[in-house]
Amino acid sequence: MSPITLRDVEAEDILKLKAMINDTWKWEDLVKEEAVLGATIALYFNQVLYGSSYGKVALQEGEVIGAIFGHVDGEVPTCRMLQEDGLEHTLTLLQAAEDERQNVYKCLSELNATYGQLVDGKEDSYDGTLVFLAVAEKVQGLGVGKQLWNDLASYFKEKNAKSIYVFTDTDCDFGFYDHQGFSRKDTQHLTCTFSEDIWDVDIFLYDYEFQQK
Repeated sequence: MSPITLRDVEAEDILKLKAMINDTWKWEDLVKEEAVLGATIALYFNQVLYGSSYGKVALQEGEVIGAIFGHVDGEVPTCRMLQEDGLEHTLTLLQAAEDERQNVYKCLSELNATYGQLVDGKEDSYDGTLVFLAVAEKVQGLGVGKQLWNDLASYFKEKNAKSIYVFTDTDCDFGFYDHQGFSRKDTQHLTCTFSEDIWDVDIFLYDYEFQQK
């Protein structure tokens, strides 16, 4: 396998990362209208960027094959500067068919609500968050995710984070977190109805504690 390098995320990476989100969660099976699909993914990813003080991509032969984002409490979320124009994407949704628009808004709202329920009352016990991790399907299982996580873990240690959390779900390789020493703390079930399909998923809260010297 060709060498893998990491670098800070750049604006030119956003299009590839949004495609990776669709490949990971198969949202195109749920949202059929291409413009609405693009707006949905963009609004979701804007939330990732909004809450991240760290963002790296993995490169192989110049191609983005993975990405990881994180945040440490008290740090400036510098990835916000990479956000796309949310108004444009919101207008796209407003112009969509009413049922599809309502389904998208309801799903995103319920997803965020589920995240909130999982971490409710536990926020003060964590120093940071693994906000997002994705690896291109063609290189999954080849250590790319571990390399990305190790780099983020070094960032957390530099910032003296003692424990962090991450949300994942049954549509992802959640076993990765078990293998990296994370602990599953809670589970919530989420069902979102779309016009032609249903997104039925278990969402997990995992956390990780760093060994103190």
